[in-house]
Amino acid sequence: MFVIDDVACGIGKATIVRGITFTVERGTMTALVGVNGAGKSTLLRGLAGITSLHAGSVLLDGAPVHAMRPRHRARQMTLVGQEESPPGDLTVSEMVALGRLPHLKSWQLGGREERRIVAESLELVGVADLADRPCDQLSGGQRRRALLARGFAQGTDLVLLDEPTNHLDVHHQLHLLKVLRESGRTILATIHDLDLAVSHFDQVVVLHQGTMLAAGAPEEVLVPENLRRVFDVQAMLAKLPEATRTHLIVDSL
Repeated sequence: MFVIDDVACGIGKATIVRGITFTVERGTMTALVGVNGAGKSTLLRGLAGITSLHAGSVLLDGAPVHAMRPRHRARQMTLVGQEESPPGDLTVSEMVALGRLPHLKSWQLGGREERRIVAESLELVGVADLADRPCDQLSGGQRRRALLARGFAQGTDLVLLDEPTNHLDVHHQLHLLKVLRESGRTILATIHDLDLAVSHFDQVVVLHQGTMLAAGAPEEVLVPENLRRVFDVQAMLAKLPEATRTHLIVDSL
């Protein structure tokens, strides 16, 4: 269980978001939404222990995240950032293998088990055919999927993702969300596409004007009044007779 209690965090001494309280249950998927500049990426880095908190606490299975040593924390949780650029002089498989470093001793080289995990991670996100390609020869979408493969290779139950569907076409967006769901891992992801947040996540947390406006089931949180207040659009939730999921329809500004 990932418990966020009255968290405030920011950049340097400047507080960007405050009063953030919600829980991500084990094996569920939570979407973090808000307009550009709402502080989603800043909050995610704070929750991952990358930056210090200005207030509050973050507990992973009862243990304070910010008290963990970096190597131990990397064995417990994974963060895949939005603007990460893999080293261009590495091949895709070599870059994905970096996800195994927290599990190896400083003098230890990756063996058969590490190679198996890397191969499975590449296959999982659909980039196995790119294993030997240099990272600086990848498209934006390929680079994104390779970084996600590295995150899977890290082998943690808790995975934090900053805009995981960014740069991906519709097929690969849906494939990734299917992979995340079937993995059984605990997922917290920032998402721009509100329809994906509604149709594929168990919980949605809405950031607005530096704090948390709402948190709960998508159909309870992404209601017309909240969508109008936060995103300044006229929108509604609907389930078409032929559809298997509820979707969000944006009608107008």
